[in-house]
Amino acid sequence: MALALPSCSTKQWPSPRASSSPKHRAAASALLAAACGCACAQESPVYVINRLGLVGPEYQAGTGRTRSLPSTTSANGLVAGTSNRLSDTEQFYGNDAWLFNGSTTIGPINLTGGDYENPLTTPIYRAGWPIAVDEAGRVAGASLRFGWAGENIGHDAWLFDGADTRRINPIDGDYQWPGVNGVERRGGVRWFRNGLAVGTADRKSQSGALLGSDAFLFNGSQTIVPLNLRGPEYEQDSPNGVYRSLVNAAFGDLLLSRSGIVAGVSLRTLPNPSQDAGSDAWVFNGTTTIGPINLTGQGYQTRAPEGHIFRRGERLLMNDSGVVAGLSWRFHPNWAPLGSDAWVHRNGVTTGPINLVGPPYERDSNGLPFRVGEARRIDNAGAVTGSSSRFSPSGADLGSDVWMHHDGVTAGPLNLVGSPYEFQSIDGLVRRGQAYALQPPTHPPCGYSTRFAPDGTTAGRDCWVFRAGSTVGPVNLTGGPYEWSSAGTPFRHSEWHGGGRGTSTRYSASGATMGQDCWFFDGEVTHGPINLTGGVYEFDHGTAVQRSGQFILNATGIIATENFIVGHSVRYSRTGAHNGYAAWVYSIATGTTTELLPSFNPSTLYATVQITSVTETGVVLGTYYQNGSSSAPRAFIWTPHAGVHDLGATVSGGLTQAGWQQLSAVADQYLPGAIGTALGGSAQFVIGTGQPLGEPSSSSGVYRLTALPPACYPNCDASTATPILSANDFQCFLSRFAAQDPYANCDGSTGSLILTANDFLCFLTAFARGCP
Repeated sequence: MALALPSCSTKQWPSPRASSSPKHRAAASALLAAACGCACAQESPVYVINRLGLVGPEYQAGTGRTRSLPSTTSANGLVAGTSNRLSDTEQFYGNDAWLFNGSTTIGPINLTGGDYENPLTTPIYRAGWPIAVDEAGRVAGASLRFGWAGENIGHDAWLFDGADTRRINPIDGDYQWPGVNGVERRGGVRWFRNGLAVGTADRKSQSGALLGSDAFLFNGSQTIVPLNLRGPEYEQDSPNGVYRSLVNAAFGDLLLSRSGIVAGVSLRTLPNPSQDAGSDAWVFNGTTTIGPINLTGQGYQTRAPEGHIFRRGERLLMNDSGVVAGLSWRFHPNWAPLGSDAWVHRNGVTTGPINLVGPPYERDSNGLPFRVGEARRIDNAGAVTGSSSRFSPSGADLGSDVWMHHDGVTAGPLNLVGSPYEFQSIDGLVRRGQAYALQPPTHPPCGYSTRFAPDGTTAGRDCWVFRAGSTVGPVNLTGGPYEWSSAGTPFRHSEWHGGGRGTSTRYSASGATMGQDCWFFDGEVTHGPINLTGGVYEFDHGTAVQRSGQFILNATGIIATENFIVGHSVRYSRTGAHNGYAAWVYSIATGTTTELLPSFNPSTLYATVQITSVTETGVVLGTYYQNGSSSAPRAFIWTPHAGVHDLGATVSGGLTQAGWQQLSAVADQYLPGAIGTALGGSAQFVIGTGQPLGEPSSSSGVYRLTALPPACYPNCDASTATPILSANDFQCFLSRFAAQDPYANCDGSTGSLILTANDFLCFLTAFARGCP
């Protein structure tokens, strides 16, 4: 059962970003809606479909089975993925990488021939996979290497520039070594941005002894290596050669900014490999490596019992412009630890400590201050947020406070203070503030504060946000079902999920958990619950009502935009059992929540809906199961103006004619760029997987839907009343041009500057021709 379509709904105009207040955005949206009126209502979008991936006998079994998957996408809809190599009997023989460049699939684009193919298998076994694709159609990836006996002898990193593929990891000197079955080497890409690839290469002696690893940068024309620190403190002479290495390069301590700056951490070495000398952080600015950039000197290094100098810099953060923050351990001259300090490196200068210092953030340790500061987050303006431990003069734990360092000044505590966020213990005033580390860079610092009863027992926690120089909180839902009395103190518990969004636990009077509700804090007011309520989304236990809303998370946090938030709500049976879940979308501008329920079982009311993506204009894509069954999933699309539609039903001419049985999913939510920017209130393109027609159910193909242009391009406002073309169409075009909407790309240009004055001339020409 599909949702009923609205009889008259406003077109989704770009949100006026100049106003940061949701109330102002809502007022502007209302004015635009009033100007547009019912003439803005549109039908569901219509798409043409392209099948992506490699075809041919190498990629299709005798049974007809094929399997291609998207691996990475660019913001302008380019797709890189893999296609399995299969024998006639469906045996797996590796995979090849491919690129859809906007018009056709190119591949294989991974390294082939020679050491990249197993010489003992028929069909040939080889394995290449893409890691990232940029908007220019360049792809970075890796390929396995095979020896003469078929064994794995490492892997190489590669870059496809749109025409050719080249290996980009270093191979000179210690970066390759003779193995039993062939020359071995191991190079891999960690980051790929704007045509720059940063990675690591293992180092070994010619006898196979480990010599560490180096960081390298491919700058578009050549490979620069090593980027990491060198010299006596970072290199160790051994009978097998010079040893040097990175620290935890695979776990976040090797970073690439959008401005092309690379940061990493190098191991400090000693003549005796069993002795630890710590680590130092560094940055490569495009021409030179600078380091150490962590704090050094008295207090940050010490002489170890064996006689060598020890210091440790680690846990790096970096913003898009290349400002780096990190942590340095503190030491007493007698080698005893004194905690840690946070620092920030900007324009070649390191500043620190940037955490809170002095009482109560320090305790005495053999005549020197012991303190613990840690950076947790850095935003694009270079503001660093972190936490500092609190101590009594005797060293007792008094909790922690959150701070922020910006423009040379450290402010704190940012967390909530006073009752009930503090209690007076025999050792001193206790409070516990915690920064929320996953907050997106475009939003202000936020975090948690523990709540305390007068006797010091914990009573849950509240969420807060630091805006315009002051702390606001609690911003979560309070009172009623969000609290219960624990030892005479209201107990409540809330979670941040990023971007002003959070959840609050629901309780019965006795403290039993009754689910949770989602909320949104707009900077002034908390709105909630914003999830679905009433009907099958609640179950009345007699003493309390149970309901459960949840946000949908991906690798970077919550799936949401500046204008829309999406989530799931549990459905309950008549007995209170979970009965599947539906999806919902909350409009920040209008403050309304819409149920997304493409289909459910009419007998049991069971439903399963999964959201994958949402755009700034409220286009939502995801999957559902027809009639609530557990059969193959189907993809759906929802727009504010057209409601819910099976995605396959939007394909021009029908799926069968296009060679597809069904579209089962929209590309994985971990792939930014899997859904295009808005085109007339819908999606310009959609990438996903489906089942090709005439192939086994185990087959999987990659599709790209591209929206067909309107029947009359200059009719920007989609009006139907006479006159079709009016001044409203000019206003509509200007609004879309200002919002960088792909619709405004009238001349179809594909250069680095998509929207130009030529598009205005193009629109004027189209307007002058009129509509048929």
